[in-house]
Amino acid sequence: MTLEHGERFGQLTVLDKVKTSHGWRYRVGCTCGYSMGLESAKRLISGRITSCRKCRTNGKPATKGEVNKEST
Repeated sequence: MTLEHGERFGQLTVLDKVKTSHGWRYRVGCTCGYSMGLESAKRLISGRITSCRKCRTNGKPATKGEVNKEST
């Protein structure tokens, strides 16, 4: 399974492909602006993950202020 830059899975967009010791992973970004860590193609394609942690826990997209706090 190979994903392409720009593919969307729920609120997540594939940004790039990264080789890790556990195989290929994909860096994804959420529509709220939060850039997540690395996810496997399997989790994205299966729908097990469709948004960032902030959007999942709040039930709504994270605000820019919340996103900036997380990244510092």
